This record gives sequence, C-alpha cells and structure tokens, in this order.
Amino acid sequence: MTIKEIEDFALKDSELPAKLTQPEQLLFLQLRVLYRDYSAGKITKDQGSREKQRLISEYEFANLHYKA
Repeated sequence: MTIKEIEDFALKDSELPAKLTQPEQLLFLQLRVLYRDYSAGKITKDQGSREKQRLISEYEFANLHYKA
C-alpha cells in the first residue's frame, strides 16, 4: 500500500486495513491519531505538518529495514 493510500484511510478514521505490513500498520495508526488531534484542535496545522513529515520519514526508514 502506498503512503497516500495509508493517509487516505487514516484521514477517514477507518478501521485498520487488512494485510498491512508492520511498518504500514504503525504509520496508519500514528496518522489516524495525528488527524484526530488536529480535528479536535489539540495541535496546530504547522505542528501537524511537521509531525506528519517526521512520521513519514521514519516509516520510510523502517520500511527499508522491513523489506531487507
């Protein structure tokens, strides 16, 4: 599953999609919480954007290790 697809599921507050790898599961859950926090006004748009970039960066690193 692509990062964009994972983001879309998380943004819709969907149930954890089936057959995701462990790094994909973690990214999905982290993004779902991030989007909820933003929607609830707990974090600003700037903070959310920074955190999202960090989450994606860490996902890409973890995904490389997972595939190896």
